[in-house]
Amino acid sequence: MKSCTRYVKQKRGRRWWTPECGQVKAVLRQATELAYIRTEMRPLAAKTRTIYRRTLRDAKKKYEELQETLLLQRTERKPYLWLRNVPHARSACPVESGRLYGHFRSILSTHDTIPRTVPTVMSVWSEEDLQWRAEMQEYFTVQEVAEAIRRLPKKKGSGTRRYL
Repeated sequence: MKSCTRYVKQKRGRRWWTPECGQVKAVLRQATELAYIRTEMRPLAAKTRTIYRRTLRDAKKKYEELQETLLLQRTERKPYLWLRNVPHARSACPVESGRLYGHFRSILSTHDTIPRTVPTVMSVWSEEDLQWRAEMQEYFTVQEVAEAIRRLPKKKGSGTRRYL
């Protein structure tokens, strides 16, 4: 039989790990090795695995309960310590939106700057863009395609560069 001391040590990042967890893990490893050699030991290995998982779950639960108890004890001395780990819930603004709108409007601008209509796309395009768009709506001729292909460099892939 192998010694269980190898798994009794504290695991890194697992503060809830107890010596009992290490002992059950060592027994599970031995049962798994036996089940690999002798097939009639497989049900024993399955039961050991269930016990191991239950032991880990119980150890985690006890650790979390202990941490909560310690935190409650610390908050008795410092009452606002508890609020550090609690995410803040969003609440509705107590000031009505019309009053806020009027307040910031008087501070930030002398006239209404909120657009009441959505601008059309044509109003933002320059004359050059409109001309290019009109050219692109026309069909390409065979001569234009052939000329564009002739202008491509020899033995080069097109890649992301635009030649047309």
